[in-house]
Amino acid sequence: MRRVRPLLAPMVALSLVASAAGQAQPAELFRVGSSMSSDHLAPLTVTLRVTQPGGYTVVWAYGDGATATGDQVTHTYYRPDTYQVKVTLLDRQGREVGRSEMPITVRGSGAERAELTVLHAADGTVRLSELGSVLYRPGPARLILDGRDVTGPARLSPGQHTAAALAVTSSGQPTQRQLTLTAAPLTASLPFDGEVLRLTNQARAQGWNCDSQRPGGPGLPP
Repeated sequence: MRRVRPLLAPMVALSLVASAAGQAQPAELFRVGSSMSSDHLAPLTVTLRVTQPGGYTVVWAYGDGATATGDQVTHTYYRPDTYQVKVTLLDRQGREVGRSEMPITVRGSGAERAELTVLHAADGTVRLSELGSVLYRPGPARLILDGRDVTGPARLSPGQHTAAALAVTSSGQPTQRQLTLTAAPLTASLPFDGEVLRLTNQARAQGWNCDSQRPGGPGLPP
């Protein structure tokens, strides 16, 4: 999973219409804001919020056909596009008293594809990951080892094994990544294992990012 920095979008005022009393409320009482990852890559999860004096119902239209209500909501955009988010304020009688719009641009990560990463542990088990997959739809890729779906660590017997990541793109086309693994009996080496653990913890403390292959992220515990 990529590591991203949250981006706080500037707050904007709502365009007000007549209130229940026939007069518009002060614009500074109603503010709309959003936060999302700074790269804007799909799938993009956006948090939207309205600051209001209270007593109003906030209705959101995300621009992709989905809607929600609440002062703060979270929505995920799976397909690259520019979406026009609309927010409407209703008074206690259900009458519209304010509205605003803001564009949300979602960038693509290239062609949809399934990718596969194999993590091998010293105890002879492997864990499959779909890291690097690009899918513009909800749901992860299926991870399969020797014809069986796997969701956690799996032990490999000596010999050859087949691992695969299978997925269906947003257009309904299948995509897969397949690897052949060769497992051999493992022999323990305490000095080697200790050095791997030391270097791993050193990288974690430096905030190593596996995607960018360089440090600079938040430090992690051992």
